[in-house]
Amino acid sequence: MKITWWIFTLSTLWIYKQRTNLCEATLCSTSCLIVSNATDIFTLDFETSTINPVISGLTRAVAIDLYFDLGLVFWSDVAELSIKRLDINTDNKTTIITKIGVCNGLAVEWRSSQLFWTDKTNNTISVSDLDAIISQIKARKALCNFMFWTDWGVNPKIERANLSGSQRTAIVTTNLYHPNGIDLDKGNRRIFWVDEGLDRVESIDYNGGNRT
Repeated sequence: MKITWWIFTLSTLWIYKQRTNLCEATLCSTSCLIVSNATDIFTLDFETSTINPVISGLTRAVAIDLYFDLGLVFWSDVAELSIKRLDINTDNKTTIITKIGVCNGLAVEWRSSQLFWTDKTNNTISVSDLDAIISQIKARKALCNFMFWTDWGVNPKIERANLSGSQRTAIVTTNLYHPNGIDLDKGNRRIFWVDEGLDRVESIDYNGGNRT
């Protein structure tokens, strides 16, 4: 089985011990990985090699992200067409967004307490606050920061826009087949992505240069 398929399907996310004592105490004791396998979300502890459940009995969880300081886990359910949230302090699970299309990617912008997600069915990227007051950015189509996403269409590409949805630009348009996993190295201002069709992981800077 291709490693790229696993990277995409497991929807992985680093959790660092240094970020917050809350995550260290609740999810894992050291640096670990939070993973979705569709029906369960769990952590993989790198130092102890243990698997610890976070929440089980889900329908089809695909995209996941975490708000470290508040101890909130967010995930999309592509069967129920919704986005849900778990408070790991209280073990309270809440459906916060309903009646959306297929969401294959979401991200928490913790500095502004906003949630961004892609909607494959409606061909959009949307944003809300963490209590789901929704506004919509017309994608496929204020801030000084960027959001990045992959497009698996007839002409695959990786795009960038401001968090307001403005200044949209394609930064990778060649030598792509099925780019279906993306993450950022914010310290070095680089983008990493997985291409399932080409079976490789690549990287560029935020402006689309220095591809490796």
